[in-house]
Amino acid sequence: MPVGNTNGSMINAGPSVKTDKRKGAAFAVAPAVARGRYPMPIASAATQTLGSVDPPQATGRYPSPVWATAKASSLASSDDILNLKEADYQEELGSSPLPQIAGQAGTTEVDNREIYQIIREVALPHSGKDLYSALQAQDGFGLCYGLVLFSQASGHLGKVLELMRSRDASTFQQLLGSASDELVATTTASTWEERLRPVQGDNLWSDKWQARFKAAGDVPAFQAAQNEAAIESQFRPMLNIAGQLGLDTDRTLAMAYDRVITRGLGGGLRWIMEVAGPLRDLAQQSFALNFLGFPNLRSFQNAAGLETTGSLNPETYGAIVASLRQNGCPMPSAQDFTGRMISAASGAVRTRLLRLRDSTVLQDVHYVIDGD
Repeated sequence: MPVGNTNGSMINAGPSVKTDKRKGAAFAVAPAVARGRYPMPIASAATQTLGSVDPPQATGRYPSPVWATAKASSLASSDDILNLKEADYQEELGSSPLPQIAGQAGTTEVDNREIYQIIREVALPHSGKDLYSALQAQDGFGLCYGLVLFSQASGHLGKVLELMRSRDASTFQQLLGSASDELVATTTASTWEERLRPVQGDNLWSDKWQARFKAAGDVPAFQAAQNEAAIESQFRPMLNIAGQLGLDTDRTLAMAYDRVITRGLGGGLRWIMEVAGPLRDLAQQSFALNFLGFPNLRSFQNAAGLETTGSLNPETYGAIVASLRQNGCPMPSAQDFTGRMISAASGAVRTRLLRLRDSTVLQDVHYVIDGD
């Protein structure tokens, strides 16, 4: 809903994902079934042309032929370890401020098929050929598991396990063992430290637990759970702010999602804003607020319906950029963001982003992210 300010221009608190009218809200969840709305993709998703969507059925919202054609481009050899989480990983968008350093209209709606295609292309350097059974132990993060290496410490592994259990409780207990409920309770605990505790006397990166997780990765219902976790717990929470910034193509969203995988939701978005955003110093920030007719961040946040922290957090940053663009102020394009992110990256990050820049699976499709 646009909000008026003191100079008569309009601000928008943020774009919302357009949804399939038969589905309802973007986060509506169908009743849990073996494969649900996130059917098992075969290891290979070419870009899908969106058209009519088949009604829900036994194999899920999108029948297997749609997902079974998914593919990812190849991965060039590299001396870098490409899939480690980064030391300043942060999920919280929160109220911590960003450091103050001295496009084309969409044509395609972002549905789960489109999102999965992006995730599948981004995932290759992270999970490799093992895909849903990928395992990695990393100091400070514990066990990292599956398609995009959901980490134990961050809580993403716990979310995956909850979804796995809800889809097939019997197989879940059979493969994960008698301590499967303790496993879920531990990995969904409220703090980073609690989530890293041993289960049944063993760390999750022990050989015993890794063997169990690897077996679970072969179960179609559990692969669908990983798809759901990646789409709903990582990609969709990123999507609105990314869209506000102007990252509205499959390629730029893929690059943004890659940063979220290794830095967390808040950490990944902050990195993009710091290295590629248009408000990177106090002068730019002050100009933006004055242009929109607000004396300070708190007044803008209040008018936009955001938490009035007075800090330039990702939600506020995205809302300001979207409002500037809405009011005719030139903002960086998706292509500008691509170049700026690659220029700022180094090592494994640069290798992954260059691969996405050159990917032939990604087609530079412009998405409709703004709501009506």
